Amino acid sequence: MSTCVIVAGTYRSGTSLLARFLHESGCDMNPAPTGQDLAGWHPTGSYKDAILEGIGFRGWPDYFARRQLGAVWGVKAHSLLFVRGMLKDFFKVCPAERRVLIWTTRDADEASRSWNALRPELSAPECRDRIGDQITRLASIYGDWPEADRLAIAFPATATDPRSQLEGVANLVGVPFSDAACAHIRADIPRWS
Repeated sequence: MSTCVIVAGTYRSGTSLLARFLHESGCDMNPAPTGQDLAGWHPTGSYKDAILEGIGFRGWPDYFARRQLGAVWGVKAHSLLFVRGMLKDFFKVCPAERRVLIWTTRDADEASRSWNALRPELSAPECRDRIGDQITRLASIYGDWPEADRLAIAFPATATDPRSQLEGVANLVGVPFSDAACAHIRADIPRWS
């Protein structure tokens, strides 16, 4: 059975960290080299980077036609996948038989402050409003997701004591837990705090 893993969360909630852990544990998160993030690694399975900015987004059929898929693969999404209607379109053509949602949660004020530090052109209230909207939308989607195929993990707890949460992620997704991948999460936390 093929499994699609959707890593979702607000900006600055640890989605890239979790995507890296999953990829290093055997879930294909479709990475591509980049000069930013995590020492040249970025999970461009977030079609926002690979499709929208790369080849031009023409919809999910084009995305799946271009991406080779293994038994366990995933996408990383912030709010873009959760624009109304886009998730429904995704499921119409998603070739996976199982779909797992992992929601990386973080305190809204902390996420807003961290994101605002990277986006000084936005005011603090704008950042809080966008993060709040993302949380509301994700909470609704998470609540409707089949309980057996969803998991919420908390950032920064993922960073300070990641093993128990990441073991839960690996078990749910169906990939082996990787001590090396867990160590990379711990080492990269200062970039994301």
